[in-house]
Amino acid sequence: MSMLSAFLTNYLTKTRRAQKISNRFSEKTDAQIISVRRDMDVRFEQVDKRFEQAEESLTDFKQETTKRFDKLESEFDRVQCSSLPQRLH
Repeated sequence: MSMLSAFLTNYLTKTRRAQKISNRFSEKTDAQIISVRRDMDVRFEQVDKRFEQAEESLTDFKQETTKRFDKLESEFDRVQCSSLPQRLH
């Protein structure tokens, strides 16, 4: 009976020690997971801001390009109309 008692005591001691180690590892792992999640949240926010900036830049570019095209088109029409009477003669 004493061998069984010694075995069980030894087993429980090792089990408790393993549980403590597991808990410490789990706490560290949980802290790392939380840290990684925070980092990812920050990075996603940065990416969202970059996309918003890119969309704004693209909108600005489209507007500027449209203005330039309209200006060139009106200039082309003006030149074409001014040279039309010369072509008719």
